Amino acid sequence: MNDDMKIFPAMPFNRWCVYWFDHTDYRRSMTTNAKYEEIITRVIQPSFRDFRLSDIDVDVIQRFLDGFAAKGYSASRVSMIRLILSAIMSYAVNHNLIRRNPGLLAASQKRRRSDINILNDDDIRKLIEIQNQSRYVPVILFTLFMGLRIGESLGLSWDKVNIERNVVEISQQAVSYYKDGKTMQSIVPYTKERNKRVLPLPDVARDLLIRQRNNYIENENNLVFTENDGRMMLYASFYHQFNRIMKSIGREDVTPHDLRHTMASTLLYSTDDILLLKEFLGHNSLGSTVCYPTATLQERQETADAIDDYFAPLLDGVFS
Repeated sequence: MNDDMKIFPAMPFNRWCVYWFDHTDYRRSMTTNAKYEEIITRVIQPSFRDFRLSDIDVDVIQRFLDGFAAKGYSASRVSMIRLILSAIMSYAVNHNLIRRNPGLLAASQKRRRSDINILNDDDIRKLIEIQNQSRYVPVILFTLFMGLRIGESLGLSWDKVNIERNVVEISQQAVSYYKDGKTMQSIVPYTKERNKRVLPLPDVARDLLIRQRNNYIENENNLVFTENDGRMMLYASFYHQFNRIMKSIGREDVTPHDLRHTMASTLLYSTDDILLLKEFLGHNSLGSTVCYPTATLQERQETADAIDDYFAPLLDGVFS
């Protein structure tokens, strides 16, 4: 975009969104930029096509957010949309185009603790029983066993796995982004050290990886989990198959991120150690005002052992 673009309060809001994105992208990582661009292009701009920047007030934003919540968008997705809108409007305040930021007054629906659904032992047994029926079930099980984010599982490459040493390095993720009217996906390294971690492999996860290696399909990024022809497993395909698989075991209420919630619940039940849980799941902190020491790999091994102790009765010969 031309840096000399004229900006004024009554300019089309969609043009202001692009101006904001182009002039602030240096502050964000590639991963965050990809997420922001996708939301702006596919969610925000189509809904604000007829608005001027000066038209945007708290009621407009609130109706917009409530509409997406009513359509079934997850609370985290709606919160991300509100965050981006607030940042866009804050930039307008800084340029004296509007007097206050209406995004700060709009509320996004937060996911309540009661809305979090976890897999029970019977659900996990059912997944284990159908693991050979779809290439997507091993991804679900590995994500569950390791407490990973979906992008971390889809972006895991074999050079990050050391089965002999029994560890896996989590230092990259699959990122979906919008470009030239198409949804693209790339493997992007973590740029922040705090997001990187080396995790010991519980036996259940190690055995799963050995089976994956024995059935390796050559692919460009040397990924652990791929489609049958070696193509990258896309987010859209994963979410579609995940919902289908959850429906088949009678758990349509479970979301992909609930796999992490399930692991968190399992580790707290097994170890009662929230600090080790924090390190194993890769959370930055337990609270905004409290700092915790970093767990060592040996200490993290305690969580891996606890995972094996918990899941062993559920496996009972399935992997033999």
